[in-house]
Amino acid sequence: MQTSVFCVLSESPAWLKEVQANYTKKIKPFGPFEIKEFKPKKHSRDQADFKKSAESQLLLDQLKEQDFVVLLDEKGKDLSSIEFSKKIERWQNSGKKRLVFIIGGAYGVSDEMKARAQDSVRLSSLTMNHWMAQAVLLEQIYRAHAIQKGLPYHNS
Repeated sequence: MQTSVFCVLSESPAWLKEVQANYTKKIKPFGPFEIKEFKPKKHSRDQADFKKSAESQLLLDQLKEQDFVVLLDEKGKDLSSIEFSKKIERWQNSGKKRLVFIIGGAYGVSDEMKARAQDSVRLSSLTMNHWMAQAVLLEQIYRAHAIQKGLPYHNS
């Protein structure tokens, strides 16, 4: 099953590009993997609702009916790494063709995007920017695969 990370963010800093390259190389042996970044149009802070709607539409336009969508959301399920690994295994066995993780914009995602997601996960109780969220998600996706394969990466 293809695994994709869709993220709304402006410009990625050099350190994030290094993290992306490193974890993409580590994750790809477990199956097809990609990161797609979507650059939002510039809107002022007082247009938060419009911005959230427009960014969500960017993401929705890229989703296919046969995708299993997991939203990264502050109100999502709080999982341990082992629980996340088991969830990924279940999602991959869902019969869908692609597992898509969504990291929305700074103001979150629309209700339509939330309704499209089959599941939602919270990375942390802490607030983090989208660069950090992506880095944490990539590490956890790799960790989940390592746990599934019994590799000496995760220490319980």
